[in-house]
Amino acid sequence: MLEQWAGPPADRSSTQQSALSLSASVDSDWTLLIASSILLSLESAKPRSPTTSIDLEKPMRHARASFRIAAFLTAVTVLACAGGEKGASTADTAASAAAAAPPPAESFTMVANDGAWSGDITPAGIVFRHKKNDSLMFDYKAPTVTGAISEYESLMTGKDTVRISVGLAASACTDKAGKQYTHIAQVYLTGKVTLDSKGCANKK
Repeated sequence: MLEQWAGPPADRSSTQQSALSLSASVDSDWTLLIASSILLSLESAKPRSPTTSIDLEKPMRHARASFRIAAFLTAVTVLACAGGEKGASTADTAASAAAAAPPPAESFTMVANDGAWSGDITPAGIVFRHKKNDSLMFDYKAPTVTGAISEYESLMTGKDTVRISVGLAASACTDKAGKQYTHIAQVYLTGKVTLDSKGCANKK
């Protein structure tokens, strides 16, 4: 019985050795495959041609030139926009100032149709002269303008209180003497002296 079972243990040992040899062969193949892959990766990572300092400077030169051009164009655009905004702002300011500025003061000489009175309107004041009464002096105030009609009004206070209202219309006028004028005048005096009279006026 002992001689009959002496073979099997020897067969099992041979099988184990074959299995170990096969495993070692497989491990060796995987090791070679991994090593080959690493070598290929290293080879592909290497530069194909040597890079010199001149080659490195070329892109840097191009980058600096491109940056300078871009900066110049940006500066020109900013200046143009700033100039346009400044020009528009200046034009708007000038237009606003022109719209807000009052018209320049005008001066007129007046005379009654019948020659009973005369007067002057200037920025220095309004003077009314009547042949039978003393002259009256009023402060000048800018007129209220409605279309072609300018209305002056002023109040004189002191010994006597008198208000004067003068309406001037830009229309041809002729006095009794046949003299031609550029404006029709309507004068009102109220207070100590009263008057409602028409006349003519010329711009000085």
